[in-house]
Amino acid sequence: MRRVFAISLLALLFGCYLTSFAQSQKEPNDLLRQLLSAPAPPPPPAPEPEGERKTDRPPKFFDSENVPPDNAPLQDLHDYWNHWATRPNAPSPSTTVSQRLLDSAVDDFRLLDRFLSLFPSSPSFAEKIKQVFDKEAGNPEFQRYQPGYKKWLLFNSKYFVAELLAKASKAKDDEKYGGVDNAEELIALAKVDWSTAAPLLQTLVNTAKQRTSTLALSLLYQHSVAEKDADAELKFREKLLSIVSDRNLSGHARDTAIEALSVTDWSGRDEWYVSLFSDASLIDPDDGNHGFAPLNTLFERDPDKWIPVMTKLVAGKDRTVQQAAASCLVRYVTDHHPRRDAIVPILRWLTEPDWIPISGTYRTWFMQYMDEVELPESVPALIWIVENDEANRRWAARTLAHYKDPRAIPALKKALAEAEEDERSDILQGLVASGGLTETEQVNALEAYTAFIVKSGREAVGRYRPNRDERLPIPVSIGVYLAGLNSPPDS
Repeated sequence: MRRVFAISLLALLFGCYLTSFAQSQKEPNDLLRQLLSAPAPPPPPAPEPEGERKTDRPPKFFDSENVPPDNAPLQDLHDYWNHWATRPNAPSPSTTVSQRLLDSAVDDFRLLDRFLSLFPSSPSFAEKIKQVFDKEAGNPEFQRYQPGYKKWLLFNSKYFVAELLAKASKAKDDEKYGGVDNAEELIALAKVDWSTAAPLLQTLVNTAKQRTSTLALSLLYQHSVAEKDADAELKFREKLLSIVSDRNLSGHARDTAIEALSVTDWSGRDEWYVSLFSDASLIDPDDGNHGFAPLNTLFERDPDKWIPVMTKLVAGKDRTVQQAAASCLVRYVTDHHPRRDAIVPILRWLTEPDWIPISGTYRTWFMQYMDEVELPESVPALIWIVENDEANRRWAARTLAHYKDPRAIPALKKALAEAEEDERSDILQGLVASGGLTETEQVNALEAYTAFIVKSGREAVGRYRPNRDERLPIPVSIGVYLAGLNSPPDS
């Protein structure tokens, strides 16, 4: 492939050529020909995440929806779960896979350390991990790993239950920042040693402040469901329902109650859940430094079931219900689930920023997902953003690059003329992809970029420019963008 656009050479070649260019005083076309006659440098290697074994796996191998089967080759399991072990929103391995990972790593405490977060709380897993913990206690190389092993054993076994009880007993409302201090320890104690946890939970329900009391109540409720204690289940559920309906209580307490009621199945649950959409205070509640999305808990457990329901609610006439249902769809999409059936019902949000009363950050993320699925009907709304929403036009421009729609060209050209320096590359991405620059304009821009560096030096390009009056000439900005393309067109 011809490399007419291989001005990405500049990063390596200008240091060698600047002196000769300045002395030769040749025309820009001559300078450009000299640059283009040199071989292109190889691309730099992609950085490798710290702690991961280098593999030649394609990116799709690590997709969260592409979990290897239980009988997959052991190296596949190691590579896949090593990738996900320390990442948020990770999938969960099956019990069989967890056992295979444990058995294969039990003799290598470094490798085992990578998989600890994936293992379930079970006596058999805890026993083997405790054996490694004890065996390596005197090993100097184990010292940096010891805290991680100790934490896993503390939260997933009875080996340090006295220490866990001491920490859980200090659970209390965080009056300054919201939340519950030592909540993790309280939840862990209920999981690993119920007989020890139960008296403490009963005490907290009756004596603690609302956040901690609700957390304790939810743990008692979950245990009653697991034990099929119908009387206790009904008693605790009624208390949780009253917390949900009390708008005077904290967002944290109400969110905790909704979550507990959402993750268990009971008669009338779905009808109760839909009734919550009439309560505007549950769309985006907060408490201190914490924000919550209580309406999404049940939705995200079965999106295939609830997306059609939300679509119907969004199409209704009750504005509060509309907004609540739309907020569920938005949060689901922006949590790495770009689905057409979840996006189409809420496309109007792109041109009606005040329609959903949640953080504008979600809207920015949402528009960036328009290129994850084929949504050509989103193009007019994205153009509207470029024309009317200065804070988000760069992100809309980047998404427009996916659709290559000439209708976007006038808006993108106008935005380019108005944009700050750090916005221009995003806007140019959309403009070039949409066919908004002729070949002649692009070559002229590359020549302008070359001449600018010869005259002013390479450092002048990257200098911070806080004021509009200090922006680079537009042709130079275009040249900077084109020079950085990894895949220039053959023309």
